Amino acid sequence: MKDNTYEFDQWLKSHNKSKNMMEKLERWLIPYSIFNAIGFANNGQPSQGEVLVDGNTYHYAITYDYLSNGHDVYDVVLTTAQLKNPWHNLLMGYNKFKLVFLHDKIKTIYTIDKGYFENIIEMLENNDMAGLYANRSAYTNHVMSHYILLRLIEKHLPEMQLLVGVRTSEGDLATLTAASPDRSRWIMYAFGKREALELAHHYDGECQDLTVVYFYNQNFQTDGNTVGYDSGCTHVVSARSFLFSLTEDAVERMMTERCMLMLAAILHNENVEWHFNRVESVVTNIPYQGKKMSEQKRNATHKKKKPNGGTPWWERIPFTLLEDALNVIAEEPHTHTEVFHFLCAANLVNAYMNRCNRSHSFSDKQITRMFQAKRQIFKQLLTFVLAHRNDIIISMSPLPALLASIKVEKQTFQFSFRGMDNDTLKRFLATGMDCRGKFDGYFLQPVAMAIYQYSYLLRWQSLQNINQCNK
Repeated sequence: MKDNTYEFDQWLKSHNKSKNMMEKLERWLIPYSIFNAIGFANNGQPSQGEVLVDGNTYHYAITYDYLSNGHDVYDVVLTTAQLKNPWHNLLMGYNKFKLVFLHDKIKTIYTIDKGYFENIIEMLENNDMAGLYANRSAYTNHVMSHYILLRLIEKHLPEMQLLVGVRTSEGDLATLTAASPDRSRWIMYAFGKREALELAHHYDGECQDLTVVYFYNQNFQTDGNTVGYDSGCTHVVSARSFLFSLTEDAVERMMTERCMLMLAAILHNENVEWHFNRVESVVTNIPYQGKKMSEQKRNATHKKKKPNGGTPWWERIPFTLLEDALNVIAEEPHTHTEVFHFLCAANLVNAYMNRCNRSHSFSDKQITRMFQAKRQIFKQLLTFVLAHRNDIIISMSPLPALLASIKVEKQTFQFSFRGMDNDTLKRFLATGMDCRGKFDGYFLQPVAMAIYQYSYLLRWQSLQNINQCNK
């Protein structure tokens, strides 16, 4: 009976007002795709078999349990028979369910493995990386990302109703992360940026104010985004941008950002090490000495050629921080701390791009999209020039290269960016900026990871004296 389907939206219609956020989110975990692939019939007979969902094979065993107030209740046990793609395992850590029929229609599905959802959230809040890696899956990442977003809304937008279903103009039921009581404002969740843009395109114009929040930037090996939205009432923002729009509390920002970075690390199957106890010594005493950039480059290369030289920790760029840096450069910085963080993110992307240029292991799509990111960097640097900020000095060298100098903690950092196209170069020259710039700093790309972590250290410590430019 393949048409007897059941989804979270159906459950939400019956329980929206009677359940709290945690209960709703726990029900959202049910692997509806597996149940709908099985196809149920209320005949009181036991059955078993296997179904294929998203490349993975699951075994099911169904037995009739009891009749209660006109409802037929079945026990369902799901197990993984073959996992070709463990990342898309829909079962996670529990596999026993109750299936409730009212006549020939599914009334509800729930798990009898209580506590698993709470355990995952507890691991997240306690920064238990080992526990989260043991339960690693796209499903758990979805849940934890959604949970972070819901907690932010619950705390800072108490007037919004969480996890509600709203009818669209076409009569479909849209599951929203949050909505205002009059349904004029919607907030939707997306795992990645591409999905966020597709949601924005699909629901554009359905309400007066739609915000789609995404957690992860686009994978540079996938196709580009081709959808758009133009009603003027729809906004696609990263989770960090949404966080910063809700609160200025430094501790809350730090804790939430660390959770987001931890989820990105799980996504990329990485264990990002934070070297806060030694980043300052690296960025304030650059290990590659020389009066000119060319000398510093030679020294960096020479060190790698030495026996057992290896790659020092400050040169290793994890995908988690690259992903994070791409999100940072996509947002406009305002404070002095944010400007420094932006420049460090741009330096990290720049360093990664140069590796792309020297390697044949990167696809054309990856390289193309990294250059798109570089255009975003130049666009923001032009904004700095036009704004005449007094906490950052931007000049152009004869190469041509843009030189951005900024003072942080009594030390001047000079960032260099090359590779402008002619149109971008003309826009910079039209501003009347100083075109006699001279590189007199350190080659910062080899220490891109260290300096990026250093900018996080300053932000998370919420240092007061970084908000003023040292004279």
